[in-house]
Amino acid sequence: MSNTYSQIYIHLVFSTKYRAPSLKQDFEHQLQSYIRDHAEDQELKILAIGGTQTHLHILLTMPPKFPVSKAAQIIKGSSSRWLNKYHFDKEKFRWQKGYGAFSINKSLLPTTINYIKRQKEHHSEITYKDEFAAFLDKHEIDYDNRKLFPSPPEDEAPG
Repeated sequence: MSNTYSQIYIHLVFSTKYRAPSLKQDFEHQLQSYIRDHAEDQELKILAIGGTQTHLHILLTMPPKFPVSKAAQIIKGSSSRWLNKYHFDKEKFRWQKGYGAFSINKSLLPTTINYIKRQKEHHSEITYKDEFAAFLDKHEIDYDNRKLFPSPPEDEAPG
């Protein structure tokens, strides 16, 4: 075969450092537009993006030449730089180190897109910690609950 064909859908989930409520509603649409535009420049296509002040969910497609880690690096790295340049004066914005990446079957795209668009409503009923643990459980991913959401060191604790 002389061509490569693929259809890869990834539901990417990641939070702000220590789940700090840093993603303010006043720049939410600008951030989402920036992520979409930059991702497109890098051959990633964002199908849905949504979240709360503490985390984002992104449904994307990507070419087979990209490992998931590269897509996450592109999105998190560029959005962090953008946020620090335009929306954070005193404290530096940071994403958490890791992320969750879950493959999505094409038949589940409408359900997943709706889920991502309803994040604010969804999180009136469930915490991000519980939501993320449920994703890991659903996908049968082993994890140590004690290490899943570490607390900030005292010198980084808000307050």
